[in-house]
Amino acid sequence: MFRICALNESSSEAESDTEQTQVETREAQEAHLLDLYNSALQQLVKNNKTAAKTSLLKITTSSLFQTGEGSEQIQKTLRYNVHKNLGECFMDESDFAKAEDHFFEASQLDRTDVTLWFQLASASVKLGNFCNVRGALEEGLACSPNHWPCLENLITVSFKLCDNYGCLCYCAAALERDPTNQKAIEYKSKVYLEMPFLQIEMKDQDFVPIPVEREVYSYLPPEPPLRPGLHAPIESLTLQGLGEFLLTIYEKYAGTDDIIILVDTAKVLEDLKTRTREREEAKIKVSVQNLVEEMMDIIESGEKEVDGDEICDTIMEEILCHMFGVEPLTEEEKVVKEIVLELISDSVEKGVAPASKKKCVILPPKTKKKHFSIFDEIPEELLEKRRSCRNVLASQPVSLAASTDTSCDVGASKGTSSTQRELLANFLPSTLLTMSSSLKTVSTPAPSKPSSVSRAIFAPITTPWISAEIEAELVTNFLNTKSGHPVDLMREYLGVMYLLDFTMPWSRELVKVVAKVYETWRMHWGYELEHDKPEEPLTMECLRYYIQGNECLLVVYQEEGAQEMEENLKQQMWRDLNDLNLMFSYLPIELRVRIRSLRFHYYNLIGDDEEVEWETRYLSDLYEQFPDAWVPHPIIQYKMVTSQFLTSYISNLSKAKELEELNHYYDDGKYQEIVTLLSETLDNSSIMTPSKDCSKTPDRESQIDIFIESLFYCKQYEKCLVWLEAAFNSELLKATSLTEHDSGDTKELSKYEWDTLDSYLNTMESCLEGLECERKNPEQFGQLPLSSAARLAQNLLTIIARQVEDPTNPELCYSSSLPWILLHKLMVWQEKLLLPSVPSVPDRPASPDSCIDLDAELPGSLSLLCSAHNYLGQKAACTLEHGKLLNYLVDVFVPILTTHPLPDYSEQVKTALDQAVYCLYAHPSKKSKAPPRHLTDHNVSQLGLTWPRALVLYRYVRPAKLPEHDDVKTLSITADTENLLRRIVALVPDSVQVEKRKQVAMDYLTGKTHKMRKLSKLKSLPDDAKDLFYLLADYTFKSNSDMENAIKYYAIDLTFNRDRFDSWAALALAQGSKMDSKLNCCQLLVPQKMLSEIESVEMCYKECLRINDKNSNLWIEFGNFCYSIHSYISRTLNNNAENLNFETFEKLEKKKEEFLKLALHNYEKTLQIFDRDGIHENDVDERWLLFFMIGKIKEKQGVELISCLDFYIKSIGYLRKNEIIMPRKINYNNPQDFSIEALEVYYRIHGSILKAIAKAEKEKKALPDEICRKYYEVLKTTQLDEIYTTNSPKPKLDRFSNKRKLARVEDSSKVTRQDETSTTIMRDVLEVVDTMIDDIEFTNDSTKYNLDNLSKLCLAGLEDVVFHFFHHFKALYRMAHFYHTSSSFKNPMKVKQLLLAGLSDKSASCPGLFGGRKPNLIFNEVWRIPVTEIDRPGSFANHCGKALILLLDVLKGIPDVNTLVEIIVQLRKPPSEENKFLHESDRQEIVTVASTFLNTALRTIREKTDIEKERRKPVETLEVYKLHQKLAKLWPGKEKDIFVHLRDMYAAIKNKEVEKEKITESEVMRFCSTETGRLRALANPKPVVTSQRLGGQAGGVAVSVASSGVGQGADKEVGTSLSSWQQWGQILADQQRMLQFQSLLAMSSSLPNMTPKDMAAFCGLVETDLVGLAAYTSNISTLSPSSLASMGITSSQLSSLAQIASLTGANPQTIAGQAKKQAQFEQEYLRHLIGGAASSSSSMTTTSTHQKTSITQKTNQTPKQGQKTPISLPVKQTVQFKTKQQQQMQAVQKKNLTKVVGLSSKSSSPTLSSVAHKLSSSGVTISKPTTGPVQITGTKPISSIPKPQARNTPSPVVRSSLPQGISITKQPKNPNLAKKFPHLNITSLDQTTTSTLQSRPSVSPKPGLSVKPSSQLLKPAAAQAGMAGMSQAQKTQNQKNSDAKNKLALFKAQMKKTLNIPGGSKKSPLPTAGPSRPATAPPKQNNVAVVKKKPQPKPKPSGEDCEVICIDID
Repeated sequence: MFRICALNESSSEAESDTEQTQVETREAQEAHLLDLYNSALQQLVKNNKTAAKTSLLKITTSSLFQTGEGSEQIQKTLRYNVHKNLGECFMDESDFAKAEDHFFEASQLDRTDVTLWFQLASASVKLGNFCNVRGALEEGLACSPNHWPCLENLITVSFKLCDNYGCLCYCAAALERDPTNQKAIEYKSKVYLEMPFLQIEMKDQDFVPIPVEREVYSYLPPEPPLRPGLHAPIESLTLQGLGEFLLTIYEKYAGTDDIIILVDTAKVLEDLKTRTREREEAKIKVSVQNLVEEMMDIIESGEKEVDGDEICDTIMEEILCHMFGVEPLTEEEKVVKEIVLELISDSVEKGVAPASKKKCVILPPKTKKKHFSIFDEIPEELLEKRRSCRNVLASQPVSLAASTDTSCDVGASKGTSSTQRELLANFLPSTLLTMSSSLKTVSTPAPSKPSSVSRAIFAPITTPWISAEIEAELVTNFLNTKSGHPVDLMREYLGVMYLLDFTMPWSRELVKVVAKVYETWRMHWGYELEHDKPEEPLTMECLRYYIQGNECLLVVYQEEGAQEMEENLKQQMWRDLNDLNLMFSYLPIELRVRIRSLRFHYYNLIGDDEEVEWETRYLSDLYEQFPDAWVPHPIIQYKMVTSQFLTSYISNLSKAKELEELNHYYDDGKYQEIVTLLSETLDNSSIMTPSKDCSKTPDRESQIDIFIESLFYCKQYEKCLVWLEAAFNSELLKATSLTEHDSGDTKELSKYEWDTLDSYLNTMESCLEGLECERKNPEQFGQLPLSSAARLAQNLLTIIARQVEDPTNPELCYSSSLPWILLHKLMVWQEKLLLPSVPSVPDRPASPDSCIDLDAELPGSLSLLCSAHNYLGQKAACTLEHGKLLNYLVDVFVPILTTHPLPDYSEQVKTALDQAVYCLYAHPSKKSKAPPRHLTDHNVSQLGLTWPRALVLYRYVRPAKLPEHDDVKTLSITADTENLLRRIVALVPDSVQVEKRKQVAMDYLTGKTHKMRKLSKLKSLPDDAKDLFYLLADYTFKSNSDMENAIKYYAIDLTFNRDRFDSWAALALAQGSKMDSKLNCCQLLVPQKMLSEIESVEMCYKECLRINDKNSNLWIEFGNFCYSIHSYISRTLNNNAENLNFETFEKLEKKKEEFLKLALHNYEKTLQIFDRDGIHENDVDERWLLFFMIGKIKEKQGVELISCLDFYIKSIGYLRKNEIIMPRKINYNNPQDFSIEALEVYYRIHGSILKAIAKAEKEKKALPDEICRKYYEVLKTTQLDEIYTTNSPKPKLDRFSNKRKLARVEDSSKVTRQDETSTTIMRDVLEVVDTMIDDIEFTNDSTKYNLDNLSKLCLAGLEDVVFHFFHHFKALYRMAHFYHTSSSFKNPMKVKQLLLAGLSDKSASCPGLFGGRKPNLIFNEVWRIPVTEIDRPGSFANHCGKALILLLDVLKGIPDVNTLVEIIVQLRKPPSEENKFLHESDRQEIVTVASTFLNTALRTIREKTDIEKERRKPVETLEVYKLHQKLAKLWPGKEKDIFVHLRDMYAAIKNKEVEKEKITESEVMRFCSTETGRLRALANPKPVVTSQRLGGQAGGVAVSVASSGVGQGADKEVGTSLSSWQQWGQILADQQRMLQFQSLLAMSSSLPNMTPKDMAAFCGLVETDLVGLAAYTSNISTLSPSSLASMGITSSQLSSLAQIASLTGANPQTIAGQAKKQAQFEQEYLRHLIGGAASSSSSMTTTSTHQKTSITQKTNQTPKQGQKTPISLPVKQTVQFKTKQQQQMQAVQKKNLTKVVGLSSKSSSPTLSSVAHKLSSSGVTISKPTTGPVQITGTKPISSIPKPQARNTPSPVVRSSLPQGISITKQPKNPNLAKKFPHLNITSLDQTTTSTLQSRPSVSPKPGLSVKPSSQLLKPAAAQAGMAGMSQAQKTQNQKNSDAKNKLALFKAQMKKTLNIPGGSKKSPLPTAGPSRPATAPPKQNNVAVVKKKPQPKPKPSGEDCEVICIDID
């Protein structure tokens, strides 16, 4: 389905979904199927059946074809033909099955096609489906009875199907049509010859059969191949192996047809022989390897050679004897063997070498030769393997846990556990080692023997089991003689077993095999016994099998742990026993007893007590009748019911009935009755009870278990422990005892056995806990005998050894730590008994000098726990059972480490405890960067910490002594401990209600409540955990990380410890620190809220000082806090009084005075404490601070300054006691101790006196002489103090003396006494007299006390401060303020220097206060004083505000409006946190003040401006204009304040002061822009040379090339390239053309076929122009900014080039970076030009300014001929460059270059038909703007500046007129361009032909490119409709923007001259004719080109496009 929509219209998602889900109609589908069928037929015609088949199969897969829907044509015709043709295709491919299917499908649609039926028969006959063939042929014959192929083939197929009658019928039909048909006659004859009766039946006796050989009727199938006999491997030639072999074969083939196949017994024997041989070979190989190992061990052991040989021979013989099963030689046989060998050796040597007797002596003995030959025959790989094995074993320690064992001797792997056991056994006390030897003997018990009862029942078994040879012969004979299927062989096997000697005992495994064989055979045996004829042979045989087989079955199912008998087996056994019972009377006595015993055990097994009782009676009667009955039996495990057995059974039956009640007692919980009953029963061990499988009575083991449990519930723990130990020992022995079928030295215990042992151990632990609760000495294990304790210890050690026997195996055989814990408790019990009691000394403090023995030996019990952790940690099992072992270890070790004195081995205990905590709770954290080295990661998961366990850990990590609030951080807890305590806090029970406590405390601290109430109702922490929150608070407080959390923790701690001094003190300090941060943050603070927080801090200080008023540090801190708050309140009252209500104001006034008095009281209180208690030797003397602060407070209180100075002098005295010497320079980051503090006191004295002098001067009051004298003495005392004079730059004594002569420099060579003359002596006398006179005069001179001298001394002192520490902003501010405000010392230059001197200004003694300022940060390099006692909270921002206000006042007076504007812009918005230097209120106020000062400064500038000078050169006006532009960019709207002054200055210049209100902003801006360009052009004039028009071409301007790159020797190629570059510069300066390029680039993403070549064609460029542009881009990217400027390339051109760089494949980022550098270069140059002019007109003219002016004047002079005059820059610049060297044109001939206007050297401006044809819908149209020609005269200069051009366009100096449109290069038409861009809507316009600028004097208007808005893209109608309105709007907009675009035009014109742009002799065409200018015209005054104005009244941006090289300044 087709949808039509606009190409630019995107369909919605819903529509596209709807379109996709539409389905074709049925008619369309049928048509498609028919098309496919027709194409398939065509392929069939072409015999391309593969393609036809593909098309036909596509038809069959269509839904319409499969469903059978559609028209009649589809349903039948198409379907029939498709299937038929597909069948034919598959027949050709011999795929008969698919062909048959398709033929059959076609036949179901049309059954009348006989050909189809014949094809179906042809396919079926290939598949052998003769029935299908016959049916198809019959159908075909029915369709066409005369179809002869069907009839003929029916004869054959009916004969093949043995349908002889049908064959005869078809033969008759064929002969009826063709009587001579040979095939019909032969088949008919064949049938009659094989079955003559059919000829009679068919009544066809007339037919005479003929002999034929067509086919044989009778077919015998071939003999099936013989199936191979059944086979399975037999493991051994024993009767047990034979039985297992039969069972294996049966299980292998059971359920299959092969079970009836005979067993291949011969192959079984052959396979056994092969496997035996391979096994023996492997055994020999292993034996040889063992031999090699043993012999190498002997050789490496270093024994004697002879002894080693003998031992090796002995070992070899033993191994060989063991291999072949022979006894080793006895000693006598060995001696005889050696003698015989010697004799043989001698005789052999004599016969072989009779003459070499000497050689025989040298040869080693025969034995040695034999010994070494063995090694020679050993394969090398065995030796290498042995060596590597020994190396590996030698590198492994015996036990990873036994760190004290350094032995490397590791034997066989089986000895590892024993070694570890021995190591652990060394820890045991001696009393627990008594059972060691006995346990070794018990561990390997001897095999059990039959009891006495068994020996009495059965005949003495004297015949041993048949030998292996006889047994192997018996089995071999069986396999050779017996044959049959597996069940038959089982019967034969049972017969062999029964015929064995009854006196030979059967093994348990043989019994199980026979039982299984019988059970399997019995399932297949269905013979019924002849009960009436027991003598019948088969009955007698089965009788024996029944008895023997059922006895074996009963033995198997009566074993302990046996499975319950299946129901079908019970039924089978019951039937067997019934059959035997029916024949009971006919059998002999032995069989009768066996049958009755069988019935007794069977009914006992199934629990039929009634039948058991009947069988008991029958057996009793039988034994009464035959008392001497003797029954031989080979199965010793089977319990024959004898008379003795019956007697014991009957006697114990009554007791068993009593014990049956035991289960009822146990279920009912009658534990006391159980204890009473079993106490008597278990003590009498002679009572025999049936097993639990045969009776309801529990067996003895179960009784003991019930007894133990009952004792536990009755709380008889001591007796329970005794029985537990016995039961545990019995169970362990039974579990670990080796049986006959166990291989190896140890037995692997099952999970059931481990669970049983675990239950005993758990109960044992519970009993110990019960004893502990009852306080009955649990450490003594109740009343457990020592022997039992020793046995228990050894049993526990056995389990432990099994746990750790293989450290490399991660699995534990028993995953419990109870053996370790119980063994530790046993050891502690015995260690306390063995060790002498040491009286504890709890009050003895730990000596700090006491040494801890790191090698002290741990007690065995503690070593055991450490080893337990190490061993289990290796298997990552140390945290099993929720960390039971490690928690127990923690409980044991924590008391050891928390009691005093600590034992010598405490460090080892601590290490083990840390490891345990690390594994339990991952403390320290595993994620920490550097965990302790002594901790090992055991790869276990940490456990969840609980509150009870947390308390234990807290007791361990809690410091022995709580840290105080003023301790160093190292005495506090560690970071790891803090993390643990945080985890513990999270576990505090909810009943403690920590959050509620915190809220109550915070309410109290913030003043909301007057008491912490409701705490008594809350549950408290345990007594030993009440310091939890204090420790956390202390750590957080001293880390300075989070004071909020510190305050929270301290507050919670106060709810537990109300009077803790350290909490209150730290809380006060923390809140005080928080308050300091607020005061320093410079944010707006709410006074009411601040007062609330201040009261909270005040309360904390008062509380802590109430508890302890002797802490001097806290008094000082409290005083500092009060003073800071006083300062804050004072600032608030001074700065924000107008924003406060009356109540708040009064409250602040009151608090202000209170805190000042409180601070004074605190400092005085501290002095009293120091006077009373003195100063601790480790404390720092802080009294200097106290006196200093008291002096400051007194000064604030208005006390006479003299008394305040006395306190400052005392402060200096205490600083002197600290041995302080002021360094020459103070390092800010690492100041010397007390250096800044001493300097601050020094500053304070001088600053206070200077402020007093300034105040008196301001108030015009005279200070009393006494006061002045005291001031002088204080200054003299201070400045001459040794603290400040040691490293002073100049001697300070000169400040206080009035010497007439300078100090004489001493000669290097002193005058000796002998050299003295009268002259020298007189000279010395005169010097002494002069000095005395000077001193007397100075002493009597009263002028030294006047205010001027005092001021000089104070200023000198402040200069000292700045000299030592130039970051002291207060000293700089104080001096600047004094110089600025003082009437007698007013010095603006000094003020400016103190405030604004740069960091690198060498004329200043130090950098100014704002010397490091930046354009975006006025306070850069203004740093705080790095001492908190000096830099009070909030004072830094306050001083910054004062300094900035002073700076504003100074700037206003200069006036420096630039800096004022910078400050206004910086502070107009709140800065970021890191750049805040002012209080927010001060910032707002300073912005207002700065704005006011700016207006004042501008007004001052306007008033002082010389209007006449401004009219000639408006420097001041343009400076204000720059400020206007800056504010317009940075603070839009603020520039209006400056515009007022700018307008006034403009009105004064233009004499429009009366009408200044009518002056518009655009007029002023236009004027400023024009003047800016003019001044730039005037800044660097250059000669302009005009050339004449030659030969009809327009004249041009020749610009001389003066750059360093083009000299006199340059060739023509350089000139051509430069000309080309200048040409491209003009193009890039054309703004409209760049807009066209950019518009096309913006649209290129939506035009997939657009190429750079096409975009160039749109803009009139050819391919060669693109190549030239690429070369231009590549070349200028390598030039420097000065080179680019010299060639007229501006930053704007580079920016434009970056935007179109994609046309040339260049990197836009590289060009953009170059444009940025070029713009910086241009700005620096302009700053040099304008800055020099501005400075020359400034009122504050300095020497440097005059120097710059002179340099500028020299620059403007005309240089001499042949001389190069460089221009020196008047100001410092970032980029230094020189102006181009100027030379006169007449002196030196240089190569000239002509600037070329146009894009290419080819003729341009062809018709635009091809371009117009391409632009159909791109939104690009072609217009024809009109421009007038430019008239240029050669002689008349113009008084005004050339007409301005649009921004980024060339300036109009001397360039020919260039239209607004683009220049087009001639190219062929391209009508296919519109087809290439179908998405562009091209508007066809009239074609205009133009000629090149070089060929015609005038230029026709060129078409211009304009881009439509995107809304009209692809909509031609809308575009055409809106063109008229757009043109009008564009004209209006151009008119409005013309002024803005012309601002820089004049400046650009002059910049070319300033940079001395090189020119050439090549001429540039001009558009109009006129008088030519001389080629060598002399330069004018300002070097301005002579250009005639155009006739237009106003200049248009694009009306004139003269050639110029300009620099665009952004």
